[in-house]
Amino acid sequence: MMTLSLIPVFTTRTLRSGRFLIGRGKGVWAGLFLGAFLLAVDLAGAVRINEVAFNEETGSPDWVELFNEGDQPVPVGEWVLDDGDAASGKHIFLPDGLVMPPGVYLTVMVKAAGASIGDFSSGSMTVYSGTATTVSLAATEDQVGLYSGRSLSSATVVDFLAWVTDGDYGGALDRAHVTAFLAGLWPEDGAVDLSRPVKGQSVGRRRNGQGVGPAAFQLFTRPTRGASNEPAPSPFASALSVDPARRSFSPFDSDPSYQTTSFYFNAGLTAVKTLRVLDRRGNTVRTLVENDREPGGIDFSGLGSGRVVWDGRDDGGQIVPLGLYLGLFEATDPSSGATDRSRAAVAVGRPK
Repeated sequence: MMTLSLIPVFTTRTLRSGRFLIGRGKGVWAGLFLGAFLLAVDLAGAVRINEVAFNEETGSPDWVELFNEGDQPVPVGEWVLDDGDAASGKHIFLPDGLVMPPGVYLTVMVKAAGASIGDFSSGSMTVYSGTATTVSLAATEDQVGLYSGRSLSSATVVDFLAWVTDGDYGGALDRAHVTAFLAGLWPEDGAVDLSRPVKGQSVGRRRNGQGVGPAAFQLFTRPTRGASNEPAPSPFASALSVDPARRSFSPFDSDPSYQTTSFYFNAGLTAVKTLRVLDRRGNTVRTLVENDREPGGIDFSGLGSGRVVWDGRDDGGQIVPLGLYLGLFEATDPSSGATDRSRAAVAVGRPK
């Protein structure tokens, strides 16, 4: 995002070695200042709103996750999160001196008090807004803007997200939406349309830090707070594999790590992918991926490899009978219509 209208305009300029050479004498120093300003703007634009939970279970605070998609550290101390109608001085201010290294996630717990968790050494960190803020994320519709300074304007807005769950978005004239529209980050009257989300879900970017506008976001029934919205690639060469340590698993196990298994797939980048779990009679008990979409989860379009978790339940949410099941992976070439099919067996049992 670059807003040059706020910078003095000089008549002659050429970009050379990161400097603007403008006339003679003082123009060079002005050019150096301008180059530093634009560099700061470019760095700020690398930090994006990656995921937001606005309808958490009672007793759990809502949260906003930020992601640094760039390759440089970004100082975010005193940056601001605003929901468009927070009282003056009651916004969420990120901790002074905080710097986000490249590729890390920062989760901000909204209207909650607590000690910061982590320091980015594991790839993520959690901070708390405190309870003095009037920022509050509504489940029916709301918005959140990220600003690189205390002045909330189209010159400082870095990213923006608006959502609606009742089909009638009315926040186009709210402060955060207006600044995002003027900065070219969001359409004039648009929001991510989410149909009746239940508690514990989130809205996030389909691809970490990428895309602009409502189309870049989707509903996640399984939020990925402090972690990637995208699946990890398969570590196996075959088209479909089951986690070797979970070829047999049990939803009844007391250890949560043994209550699920994972399917890993490999396919062409353009292939349309479907993954189903079949019983011994060949009936579909669970559709894990259909037409590149994990229901309420990851969008696999354009990805050639990935991982999908199965919890041993059918499409109705019931635990399947004990026994042997078959994962059926289909990758369809959109040009020819040809479909490659691969299978992998998995057993659902009882814990020992």
